[in-house]
Amino acid sequence: MLQRTGVACVCAYNAYKMAMNLKNVAFIDMHARHSPGDDLSTLAAYGASVGSRMAKLNGALGFIGSSQDLTAHHYGQERGIGTMPHGIVGYAGSTLRAAQMFVETHSLDNLTVLVDYFGREFSDSIEVCRWWYDEYLHGDQDGGRQLAMRLDTHGDRFAKGSRTTSQWRSSPTGCTCPTSTRPCAT
Repeated sequence: MLQRTGVACVCAYNAYKMAMNLKNVAFIDMHARHSPGDDLSTLAAYGASVGSRMAKLNGALGFIGSSQDLTAHHYGQERGIGTMPHGIVGYAGSTLRAAQMFVETHSLDNLTVLVDYFGREFSDSIEVCRWWYDEYLHGDQDGGRQLAMRLDTHGDRFAKGSRTTSQWRSSPTGCTCPTSTRPCAT
């Protein structure tokens, strides 16, 4: 019994704490990527939706939807929202090809592209944008599709070309600038 109720309770607590700590942030429930099946994913989403509702009663934006159609109803939505999975980017071999495959399969959905898989966040984003605006939108009869980019870069790596926190220093005056041999510019 605890295995069934424990997941929902932990997710409710975690969702509440996240939403209350970041009251002006809208969250998306993405349990699908961590779940071995529909039953666990449903329990986790239910719990998160309860925690989110409690946070909303206390002024937080909370969770606005789920990454799955299966659990979207917990958040008052008909369909899931979110991004393409990491696996499709690896399978496709390029971020652009993954975006094209996603659009081919989900032709009515907006496109949120996961652009950090290969560590080329900026160049992959530009490549996808060029394709979207130069080629795809011409065939979009509705004109209602939207394109967004998602960075899911983990804490040990920063976006392409960015400096890590160990490369930054803070001066006694409070100035924060990249470590270099040049004096602080501010």
